[in-house]
Order: sequence, then structure tokens, then C-alpha cells
Amino acid sequence: MKPSLALAAALLVCPVRGACAQSRSGGSTSTITVADVLSFNAPTAVTQRTDVFLTEILGRVAGGPTVFDQFVASPFGSAGAQTLVAAAFQSLVSAGAAPASIVGPTLTSHAQTLLSSTTSTAFTLASSVVQPLVVTTTIGPATITAGYVRWCGPAVGALPSPTPPVCIVSPQQIDVLLGDTNIDSQLSTIYTIDETRTTTDTYQIAETYQLTGALAPVTSTPEPAAVTLLGTGLAALVGVRRRRSRTAEPA
Repeated sequence: MKPSLALAAALLVCPVRGACAQSRSGGSTSTITVADVLSFNAPTAVTQRTDVFLTEILGRVAGGPTVFDQFVASPFGSAGAQTLVAAAFQSLVSAGAAPASIVGPTLTSHAQTLLSSTTSTAFTLASSVVQPLVVTTTIGPATITAGYVRWCGPAVGALPSPTPPVCIVSPQQIDVLLGDTNIDSQLSTIYTIDETRTTTDTYQIAETYQLTGALAPVTSTPEPAAVTLLGTGLAALVGVRRRRSRTAEPA
């Protein structure tokens, strides 16, 4: 019988979590034994990194106050950060900075902080090799062990898993009577299991970028009343000088 067919027969004869039943024909009995083997490869260590970002955008008047200060949880090159850069520029212009004088954004600070480090384990099936069927004949009186010596199929079928597979162990001691013959068919599969241990480090990248603008020079324009008054004063001054000149002429 091929191993796969023998396993099917075993499932018919054996209860799911009990020992395989024996069948009798005259002075002979037959049993089925499942004896799987688990083999574990050396663990593989994997380290991966995850970055979270906190970006601050500043708008500051040179020698004056800060007119814009906002944060975004994304890197500087993201659309969200660039929107803040444009808003900081407009805030500086609104505060009186000449657009041509605005420089930046300039990176003024950078900090990297480890927020957390977690390790997870995953067990996966690397390979399974069905072994040739082993048939053992025992003549009584004798006691044999049959049934689920180690049945790993259900546990291996549940992989991948964070915990190693646990096989079903439920053997049964069977007495072979005097003069009887027992024929035991042993099924076995070698399962090779991989174990991967993954460490995930999460870092926060905090950066500050600043735009700086100089206030535009203020040009004063004389009020109309002041211009009129200045003109009146100049006219009076000219009149006085003319009178003085006439008085100084000889008779």
C-alpha cells in the first residue's frame, strides 16, 4: 500500500485523537501506527526598521517674531510638508516681509529617537517528506505500541504560527495473545520547520525647517497739508529776501 493510501486507511481505522483500533481476522490482528518526526532548522534572525516622521515648519521675520509654526506627521518631501512651506511663505509676506528677501526652508534641527523595539516569531513549514511504509509482524504473546505515537499533520497544517507545532501523542498498548499474529503498518512523515525571529525597531525622525524674511523698507509720503504748509513757508521766505534786497539798494 502506498503511504498516502495507508494514511487514508489509518484515518478510517483510528479515531481522531485516540489510538488506532485493531482488527482481528482469525488468529491475526492488524494495527496502524502514526509516528511523524519534527525537525527544526536553526532560527533565522531578521531586523527591520520603521520610521515615523514629525516635521516642523517655521516662518520667522529676521530680527523679529515667529509668524508661522506648524507640525506635520510626514517627511519634509511630502505634500503635507510642502503645503506648510507655502503657508509659511505667505505668512511672512502678510507680516510685511519682501518676497525677494525670504530664504529657506533651511534645516535647522534633526533628531532621531528610538520609540520601540519589538520581536516576533513565526514558524513555517520548510518541507515534508513521506517515509516508506513500515510493516512489522509480531507473534504473541507480546505487547506492542500502536496508534498515534506522534501525529503532527494537524499542527503542521496550521502553520504559519507564532508558536511551534505541537503533535498529538496518544499511543495505545495492545496485547497480542498467545499464538496470535499482529501486523502493524507504520506511517511516518518528516516535517522540517523554519523559525524566523523578526525584530522591528521604530524610530521617530523629528526635523525643523525655517523660512526667514526681512521686512520691506517703509517709504514715507508727505501729507497734502504738510506740502501746502511747506510751500507757503518757502514763498514767505522768498518775499522777505526780496524786501531786504530792495531796502539795501542806494537812493
